[in-house]
Amino acid sequence: MKSGAAVIASVVVLATTGSLWIGSRAIVGMAEAVEDARAGDVEPGRYEKSGTEIASLLTEVAELYGPRPDVSGSRDPMVPYTPPKPARAKPRPRRPSYVVTAVVLDENPTAVLRSGDSGVVVRVGDELGDGRVVAIEEDGVTVETDKGRVKYPYVLDR
Repeated sequence: MKSGAAVIASVVVLATTGSLWIGSRAIVGMAEAVEDARAGDVEPGRYEKSGTEIASLLTEVAELYGPRPDVSGSRDPMVPYTPPKPARAKPRPRRPSYVVTAVVLDENPTAVLRSGDSGVVVRVGDELGDGRVVAIEEDGVTVETDKGRVKYPYVLDR
């Protein structure tokens, strides 16, 4: 046990000594470099020769990433976020819903359509709401609108 502890202690002492020696060499080397620079013995490097190098790099970065965003109107991050209320969609005008209550199929087909409490008699070619009646058949009436065809079914009144 004592020999294991002695080995660990000697490794710690050697590691600490090595670290101190390397650190002191780095500090001494840095101090010598500073003294040489003060004395003017060192020739300036590539970047020191052209003072515009940093300015050109900053210009390139600005061109790559664009202008900085304006954050002056940012919300306070410490205040809980409340999303804006969605805009209400305007209700589309509803066309009346018709129910075919009677159909007469002869050489001039006729149909009776009901919408709520009112009724209307139509023939092929008559206008109905925003469309025109294009067909009267035994199962209903077809109306052509600018949005397409709508078929109103024939329903038996009971």
